[in-house]
Amino acid sequence: MIVEPGSMLSGGYDESIRIFHLHKHAEAGEFRSPSNLGTPTCSSFAPPSNSTVPSTHALVGLTSGKILLYRRKDWQVQHVLSGHEEKSGGVSCIAVHPSGKMALSGGVGDGRIVLWDLTKGRLAFVTKLPPLSSSKRTSGGRDVCIGHVCWSDDGNRYAFCRSNRVSVKDVGSGEDLLDVELPSRVNQVAFVGGEEGMFVAVACDDGSLPLLGVGNLSDSEEEAQERRAIMAIEPVDRLVAGEERFK
Repeated sequence: MIVEPGSMLSGGYDESIRIFHLHKHAEAGEFRSPSNLGTPTCSSFAPPSNSTVPSTHALVGLTSGKILLYRRKDWQVQHVLSGHEEKSGGVSCIAVHPSGKMALSGGVGDGRIVLWDLTKGRLAFVTKLPPLSSSKRTSGGRDVCIGHVCWSDDGNRYAFCRSNRVSVKDVGSGEDLLDVELPSRVNQVAFVGGEEGMFVAVACDDGSLPLLGVGNLSDSEEEAQERRAIMAIEPVDRLVAGEERFK
């Protein structure tokens, strides 16, 4: 499922993708992914909702390992992108660059992060991630699923998670800005920026929300290292707001 102001796409095991108008609280239409390409597993608008340019396309990842690039005005397939293995479970996540010109995708079990050139509709680069320790691998010895991938708002960094590991990379140099293991499995990551620098918020299985400092590209190595600490919001065992807050 993906959401942008005013619109939402929802896909499921029936291989259908539904379009909703959020302002009207109504379904706007439905289309189906090609039956021979598997079930939708993830999606993203292009350009993404945080871009200053309205989205014109949508990407949908499938269990076959393919990614479909749809044109929004008529929901016709513009490109079929191939970069992940069907036997390993297909595509697990997609993130479109703020420019809308490229995208990253992660595999369910192939250990790959793929960079796509959306202007030409083709694969640009493949990163094969090193295996995790034996205790963090899936059955059959496959690399665990890349659970989530995201870009920073300026497009200069991207973050991803596998099992309980969070990694952040600099796009220009390929340098690891952060690579840490947490006590609990990581479900999702998001960049958070402010006067104190750049951080990654991490949603964990145990209910905690660590904030990991990744520093600024202009910082000296020593200054960046000083901020590379973990601050965490821990779960509580009682309701802290009235039920009306969640209606």
